[in-house]
Amino acid sequence: MWQYIANTTSDVASHWVALAQLLFLNYRSVHFADVANWTIIAFCLPLMIGCSFFAMWRYMRLRRSYGKPSLVNTYSSVVTVKSEWWRLCLRLLIPCAIVFALLNPYAPGMPHRVPSGNRDFAVCIADNKGMGAMEETSAPVAIDGNPNKDSTSEGGQFFHESGSRMDLVRTVLRGLLTKSLAKTNVALIAFQGQANVVVPLTDSPEWLNDTLDPANKYGLRVGQSSLVGQGQVDGKVATIAACFSAARQVFKEEGVKGHEKFILYFGNGDDISSEDWMRDEVQKLHEDNVLGAIFGVGGAPVSIPVYDGDDEQFSGYYKFKDGEEAKSGYNEANLVKLAEQTGWRYEHLDPKHLPGDDAFASILTDSKIEIGRWLLFDYPVELALSLIVLLALGDLGATLLRIVSKPLRSYRSRR
Repeated sequence: MWQYIANTTSDVASHWVALAQLLFLNYRSVHFADVANWTIIAFCLPLMIGCSFFAMWRYMRLRRSYGKPSLVNTYSSVVTVKSEWWRLCLRLLIPCAIVFALLNPYAPGMPHRVPSGNRDFAVCIADNKGMGAMEETSAPVAIDGNPNKDSTSEGGQFFHESGSRMDLVRTVLRGLLTKSLAKTNVALIAFQGQANVVVPLTDSPEWLNDTLDPANKYGLRVGQSSLVGQGQVDGKVATIAACFSAARQVFKEEGVKGHEKFILYFGNGDDISSEDWMRDEVQKLHEDNVLGAIFGVGGAPVSIPVYDGDDEQFSGYYKFKDGEEAKSGYNEANLVKLAEQTGWRYEHLDPKHLPGDDAFASILTDSKIEIGRWLLFDYPVELALSLIVLLALGDLGATLLRIVSKPLRSYRSRR
């Protein structure tokens, strides 16, 4: 009970502090939505004040003329304008506050950003084997000496990308589709050589979420959503450059005319594109006014697990031809260089400290600045109710005080 009272008091106090900050620190003006009511109020308000004074005068006359003197002396005090002026002022504030509320007062709100719905997104996701690595995790535990059965599996099934870098990307994207990317056109493009448009530009969250579903073996999966070996430049696999090219093509063929174009990159930075090709793609992005953001995933070098069979069970780790175990780290230098070339924002997605919704919204949400109204209707209504309660408590306290003090005064007079 006391905790509820404390929380309510804190909420009310914060409510009024916010109003004070708005009116006295940011904006000093108050406007009214229903200005047409001024004519009615100009007539009603003086009438209400006159009625209040008349009621007060009649109240004092009746108090002097009626009632048993003993009860009046016990429960009441002598009524005069001088003794009642502050109560009268508080009572007059009640109708004034209600009239003020009926005018729908508001103050210009603080400028804030709201979605404008005028942006198309292409999400470029690295599909290399390193994206299947799991940060700070050990190998799955074999059961009954069979490495194809995992202690965390159910019914012999083991989702091999659970907890991996790719799984982190899926989780982040599914969250963004309900917030920053809600009701917008989004395309999913996987790359590790040839860029593959997994989902064309669509505003269907069901299609996108189905592709991002970890249980969907035909959705976004490590090493399976795009092909290796195609799109080579000078004998090297061109990764992110190929994805940028595919994204620009998607925007050109499926993008909405007049919409901003925005590319999201998710990967561990293992990009070995040709410098000339990358430079050419970045130049075309600038020419087409394509915006973007770079989200890096990964950390310290870790082993890359291998999964075999129809159920994709754990069967060891990738090794080089000489038998040395292959590891995948986080090539931040490539991502920083890419951010410098494109002018895009770069963020490292740490699974333990992911950016909040507001941070993602500030980066991704296409928005416009809007100054909304800070509606003040609640404040005068709360003031009127508070005055009613205050007057009631004051009258109750005064009555109780007179009841207690009356016998004491009688006792002292007899002595």
